[in-house]
Amino acid sequence: MTRHESKHKKKSRGLLVMFIIFVAVALVCAAAGVSVLIFTGNTKKLHAPTPPPQAVVTPPPKPSFSAPPQSDTPEFTGVTASSVLPASGKITYDPECAADGYPDTAWSPAPDDKSPWIELSADEKQTVAGFYIVNGYAKSERLFLENRRAKSITVTVDGAEYSFTLEDGEFGERERIELPEPAETSVLKITVNSSYKGTKYDDICITDIEPF
Repeated sequence: MTRHESKHKKKSRGLLVMFIIFVAVALVCAAAGVSVLIFTGNTKKLHAPTPPPQAVVTPPPKPSFSAPPQSDTPEFTGVTASSVLPASGKITYDPECAADGYPDTAWSPAPDDKSPWIELSADEKQTVAGFYIVNGYAKSERLFLENRRAKSITVTVDGAEYSFTLEDGEFGERERIELPEPAETSVLKITVNSSYKGTKYDDICITDIEPF
């Protein structure tokens, strides 16, 4: 073997060794990359955020204008009226509808009643300082505007009479009417003398009356 052939053979072996080392390094790097992907993938699964629990929607209770009863709140057990608008299907306009505390019921007198009144009564005398009133038909804003609302009223307690003018307020507004002085009475009577005009109907409506 000549010197030239010996040098060429050594050079070839060197290149082969370098190639093998290169391939080995590449395989190691590839294996390491796969391991990293697998590890990070598992980590993401382990630390993935827990979805928030679904909210449970509870239907609201039936709305009421009435405040929680107090120990000194007057209690009237009877309700009468001078007249009642005839029922419309299952919808009635009895005087009790103005004392149940709900916005979807209202008392309405007959159309030909020129001096309609509603009266709350009790077996024993009660101390009454005034009352809250929800004027008009508060079942919806449309019905509130379409029907008449009481304007000037006369309040009779213990034989005394007091005149008030109700505001033509917002839909569902609870107006406070206070007597000049508290009265001991078993009857609270409200007479409607005039009314605010409705856009469609001539029926006067009062949704709620709550003495205090």
